[in-house]
Amino acid sequence: MRSTQLLLISVLVFAAPNSSWAGYEEGEAAYEKGHYDIALQELLPLAQQGNADAQTLVANMYFEGKGVPQDYEEAEKWYRMAAEQGDAYGQYNLALMYDNGWGVPKDPEKASHWYYEAAKKNSPFAQNNLAFMYQYGRGVPKDRARAYFLYAAAAFQFSLKAGYENYRNLAAENRDNLARSMSKEQLETAYRMGAEWLGIEVPRESGHE
Repeated sequence: MRSTQLLLISVLVFAAPNSSWAGYEEGEAAYEKGHYDIALQELLPLAQQGNADAQTLVANMYFEGKGVPQDYEEAEKWYRMAAEQGDAYGQYNLALMYDNGWGVPKDPEKASHWYYEAAKKNSPFAQNNLAFMYQYGRGVPKDRARAYFLYAAAAFQFSLKAGYENYRNLAAENRDNLARSMSKEQLETAYRMGAEWLGIEVPRESGHE
């Protein structure tokens, strides 16, 4: 069975809720309630001042056409600003835009780069999609060990989040489908190499059983 990417643009659950900048909480609350004109009024000045959380939410509004005309190019601009500051949500969404050609030319290499940056910060969506790219050699060389480790990491991270069972199951299915073609020695190598490469640990019990 072919593995599956998780094509989900950032939603509020992806937006960090702890920005201390004045006006951010008001803007985030307005965004949650669907009062996008107020949200933009509060968040756009913060985004322009360099607040990565605000940049991500402003990008969401442009991507989805909420409170503003839908504009992928403007969304890409704000996601990139957040991504270049190291914001995992911006990095993941920028990767999605390059992966799908939303407002930018399709570019698997750039997509894999930004998935990787978000995956290092334990974004399970990025981990699953980067695994898919390594499994099938899209924008990166084929590498089953890295693909397996990333699927295992994604399944584990999703298991820590309430309400993410369907995503966890999909990542686990991707992981287990790949594991069937790998030996125990290869799986152990995948865990060891993956931890060194990505800088994160994944409990063995979250891997193939």
